[in-house]
Amino acid sequence: MRDLLDRLQQVLKFAPPGIPILCVSGGQDSILLLHAYRSLFESGIGLPEPVVFHLDHRLRSDSGLDADFVIRTAREAGFSVYLESRNVGEFSRRSKVSLEEAGRVLRYRTLARLVDRIGSAYAVTAHHADDYLESVLIHLIRGGGASALSTLPLVANIHGVTVFRPFLTVRKSEIERYATNHEFREDSTNQSQEFLRNRIRAHIAPVLLGEGLDPVRLWQNFHAELWPAGIRVPAHHVRVDRSLVCGASLADIKQQLDLATRSLGIPPVSRSLALSLYNASRKESFRFRFRTNELQAWCDERSPLHIFRSDSPLLSPPQMTPQVDGVSILYGGKTRFIALRTGERARMFEPGLRVRMGAGHKKLKKVFQEEGVPSPVRPFVPLLVDQAGFVIRAGLSFLGQKDLFFSGAQGKNWRGDPIVHILCRAVSSLF
Repeated sequence: MRDLLDRLQQVLKFAPPGIPILCVSGGQDSILLLHAYRSLFESGIGLPEPVVFHLDHRLRSDSGLDADFVIRTAREAGFSVYLESRNVGEFSRRSKVSLEEAGRVLRYRTLARLVDRIGSAYAVTAHHADDYLESVLIHLIRGGGASALSTLPLVANIHGVTVFRPFLTVRKSEIERYATNHEFREDSTNQSQEFLRNRIRAHIAPVLLGEGLDPVRLWQNFHAELWPAGIRVPAHHVRVDRSLVCGASLADIKQQLDLATRSLGIPPVSRSLALSLYNASRKESFRFRFRTNELQAWCDERSPLHIFRSDSPLLSPPQMTPQVDGVSILYGGKTRFIALRTGERARMFEPGLRVRMGAGHKKLKKVFQEEGVPSPVRPFVPLLVDQAGFVIRAGLSFLGQKDLFFSGAQGKNWRGDPIVHILCRAVSSLF
């Protein structure tokens, strides 16, 4: 156990700032994480006191016993505990996603609310090296490229939640050896052959491990840039031209999506997402909305297909800093400066905003729809309004498009970082 604690102590040096939220299911891995963190916390090395988080997924009749066990274990450790109960099965049916995906979405939605409540916090999970190997194999089966090998980084942003994984240099066999001294709960669904991960764990991974594959070394080989220097920053938004989707075969659509996700530095999409897009694209004028743990995809009847990483800065409010003669705006990873006249100000979208169109008015929402501005980013697009409250400029240059000007605008320039476009055969623009 001492060796495990020493390694964990070293890895914790790279933890994000804030309060750690230990994600504890009650299973062997997360229980050992809780006990290991408790040992280091009580050793007086200056670790922040954590919060224990548990989501009761209600997929089994005895899931409430898991929750009771986690509460008791957390309180014995002297840590506060946050419990939520969600019907994952019902959400899966309603959203038409797999149980695994439904569980992830609800877990991170709940975590996001807890992070907001605490103010400055990050999630800590017990993903280990064998989990990494299984994830790589799943992504390769789905058609993933080189980016499949970079899955499960030490630090990631998922649905706006910073996630830290300190057990990625720990083998499952080590966890099993150390966990013999601790009580834990066994999830019967881990044995179900209904799930791809379980089939890989039972039938494929043992063959590779038996041939000498070391999942710890494999993870370190493909995460050298993350250990400990920092995090590689991939692209966060891709546009795929409609012509590459409309009338395309299911295989071609899957290929387009795989190219996009590789550009975004995230794992390849599931076949169900590709099939959903394929079915939608059979219509003459199709709309598409899809959201997973890693991405959001959107298009309307006229726009390209927009694909965003879940942690895209385009999906967060801009930072507007007043200057002597105007305002500096940071949004989507780009900085712009705009000079303001008397009465003018910068702001974000809200319902009811209008623009002057000749002698009349028009809702900005309608203009955005006509221009194909992606719905997920509309609330965050920086705007310039006049003293009467009418929008005179919409900062679409942050999205790699031309700004929209309306009556009253004087043609002032946004100044700042240039926009870089990277072209490839399948993805129409990447920025």
